[in-house]
Amino acid sequence: MKWLDSPAARHRCIFRVAAAFWLLGWYTKAAQHLKVFFMDDSIALTHPLFPDLMRSGTSSGVAYLLPLAILAMIGFRSARSLQFAAGLLIACSGMLILHIDTCNDATFLTSFWVALWLLWLAFNIDGEGEGVALHGCVLAQCVVGVAFLGGVVGKLTSEYWDGEVLHNLYFLQKSNWPYPWIRESLDPQAVRGWATGFSRTIIVIEVLMAFAPFYATRVFCVVGPLVMLGIVGVSTWTLFSVMGCMVGMLLACLLWNGAIRQLMSTSSSTRSRPAFLPGSPGSRTSWTSTSSLLLRSNSFPRSPDGVNAASS
Repeated sequence: MKWLDSPAARHRCIFRVAAAFWLLGWYTKAAQHLKVFFMDDSIALTHPLFPDLMRSGTSSGVAYLLPLAILAMIGFRSARSLQFAAGLLIACSGMLILHIDTCNDATFLTSFWVALWLLWLAFNIDGEGEGVALHGCVLAQCVVGVAFLGGVVGKLTSEYWDGEVLHNLYFLQKSNWPYPWIRESLDPQAVRGWATGFSRTIIVIEVLMAFAPFYATRVFCVVGPLVMLGIVGVSTWTLFSVMGCMVGMLLACLLWNGAIRQLMSTSSSTRSRPAFLPGSPGSRTSWTSTSSLLLRSNSFPRSPDGVNAASS
């Protein structure tokens, strides 16, 4: 595969995969957002806390559409172009986090964190493959952990734990499967019980996802996207706007691990292999948390006898 020819080419491919998922998630609710952004300003929301710029539908619409410009940039090989593209994504998502029309939408919060990860990658796009992969995986898992930790904190209320919120939002109002079937098949009391169980299950899953930095990268980069897509599937497809950018980031990390394993397997047997790399062939730490490997590593490659090359 051509994107495996060099670390720099591999990093650029990973940047493009993550950026593509970022855009896919960002525009999942395009029809809904654009209808709000470009409506008559005379009926727009107003609040003294927000200045005119953060209340204008035009400013929110421009910030929402501007990321399309990166489609012309991410194909370039120049590191500066990728840095500018990631900076643009940060600026647009930051703008919409603070805008009155979108400040309550988690889409732009997760997009902001993933855009920061893309900016870090853009500044390390020509770095050594192993080091960039190691730190990139740790940072990606931290981004997911922080995002779900925020979701857990927001649900630590009696209304969420008892299922009242999701009962009203999903089980009584949603028209997508399986909610109409549940309403038709069960009596109201049973539906309320399902809502309680569903709500508590979501909270437990989000607690587990908040521990993302402590899981094995090779496992989490597969399980994490599946869990997030499962949440989207049982709730509403529009939730992909929140999850899409993180799904893409984790899949990019999965490609990283695969590339590292392929490079390590084709390297010379006399070459010193960094013991801290996740997924090295034959390594006993292949399924160990990447973050714990990073903490235990002093970033020196190890000689075959296990002694740090720097100290020998």
